[in-house]
Amino acid sequence: MNRQVHSFSGFIRSMQISNTKLFAFTEGKIHDRYFYGKICEAACKPISINYSVYCAQELPGDTGGKLQLIKFYK
Repeated sequence: MNRQVHSFSGFIRSMQISNTKLFAFTEGKIHDRYFYGKICEAACKPISINYSVYCAQELPGDTGGKLQLIKFYK
């Protein structure tokens, strides 16, 4: 099953309407998601904050990397 693809504005809107309070974005792949996920878990779980960790290649545009993250941020 394929993941639903959003535009930049659609992705931002999905973030706005979700129950997630913290969104962490990584430039790398699998290892970065695990590493930063553990940091988020240690910081957020004790105070009951929902979080999500995304890799750059999961953002709209199917490219990934630092440039994709900067483009999404702007």
